[in-house]
Amino acid sequence: MLNKESIAHIEENGVALSAMQHLIEMKENADRMTTAIDGIILPKDYILASFEKYLPVPFVFKASLSTTSIADWLSYVNSCASEDTGIYINKQEMSALAIIDQGSHTLPRWGKHRATLTLVKTPEYADLLKYNGNPIAQKDMINLLLDWEDCIQCYIEPEISDPGQDAETKQLTFKQSLQSFRRLTIDSISHLEQIQNDASGSVDVKQAYNVSAQGQTPINKIVMTTAGYEGLDETQITIMLRYDKSASGVIVFYRIIKQEQMIENRAQAFKKYIDNGINNKDITPVIASIVYQ
Repeated sequence: MLNKESIAHIEENGVALSAMQHLIEMKENADRMTTAIDGIILPKDYILASFEKYLPVPFVFKASLSTTSIADWLSYVNSCASEDTGIYINKQEMSALAIIDQGSHTLPRWGKHRATLTLVKTPEYADLLKYNGNPIAQKDMINLLLDWEDCIQCYIEPEISDPGQDAETKQLTFKQSLQSFRRLTIDSISHLEQIQNDASGSVDVKQAYNVSAQGQTPINKIVMTTAGYEGLDETQITIMLRYDKSASGVIVFYRIIKQEQMIENRAQAFKKYIDNGINNKDITPVIASIVYQ
């Protein structure tokens, strides 16, 4: 005679077998199940295992491709994309995610098939970003110029005190640019500061300083011609410079002008490049992030 524990065990096994049969039926009827959400109750401490790995073919195609090549990414996406595919571009990371089997809000799919493209910064652009907004030693500024001679152009823009005054921007040769950075000096300037109060007046002598290139105005503008990221078209980046002194000598600060606008423009160019490369015109790339499934 069976005791209570044996009867309970048989009953639980029966529930598990019933659940397995239910899952099989769900798979067989998957094409007809478009709106219903089905569920089952399993006994506590039971593990629901899938037999999918024993089947001749999987239930759905599951794959995740990653690449840094625009050409390879476009080739792969075009080989398997459909109207169910969604493409999302991250403008900060300069990456693109294609969810091949996304589906739609009315007919969603599992989203298990994805392809990610992450663009790589060009070496000169990566070097430029390293010091953007941070102090850079004189010798490191010279090395930056030496490393990227082919894509850097230096200028001296005069300071205009009178808005109506005409002034010309001076474009320097590479040799002149190199000499300018090598000859940076700190010139001390004594000046008087008058402090007046009701009781008496006092005079304070202070030491100011000026950075020059052996008496000449130092470089204050650089234009770098670069794609920024491998595979994109070249654009020009404008950098403005200022100088300061430190215990070891002259230090340089530079800042990329209109950096946020530059990032936005590059993302739009990236989006256009992808849009032109996708064969299925029912797919429209968007600049956005998504959390799906």
